Amino acid sequence: MKLEHLCDVNMQFVGESVVVQPSGSKEGEAYVAAEGTVSGDRLRGAIHATDYLRLREDGVYVLDAQGYIATEDGAKVLVRFGGLSTPSDLPGVRRALLSPFTFQASDPRYQWLNAAFAVAEGKIGAGTPGILLRVYLCINDLVREGMPFH
Repeated sequence: MKLEHLCDVNMQFVGESVVVQPSGSKEGEAYVAAEGTVSGDRLRGAIHATDYLRLREDGVYVLDAQGYIATEDGAKVLVRFGGLSTPSDLPGVRRALLSPFTFQASDPRYQWLNAAFAVAEGKIGAGTPGILLRVYLCINDLVREGMPFH
């Protein structure tokens, strides 16, 4: 498998975040919303997303985000991303993120995204409530190599 850079996503949290921890422990659920920009050679525009995440006792957050990208050329692309958010001890980084991405588009210019699978690495800053994601398309080299079945 090969990874090909698709875009960078830079978002800020917006609106009210809601955290519910009914047992009084660190376990619970949360709702957050974020908006920002998508910048890449093949995908550029504004992103709007919400996340209904699960908070685990060990401090790991299980992401369940979805939203849409309004491209600079007027198309709308739905996006879904999940993954894990883990605490970080690195200076300036509050949390590290790893996430799979899928897309849905009806605009012919972006229908190639409907069969795309992407992964992202990212971080949430410690000083500001911002999210930075670097998104990569997964390119299936096994299919391209024509490797025989055994």
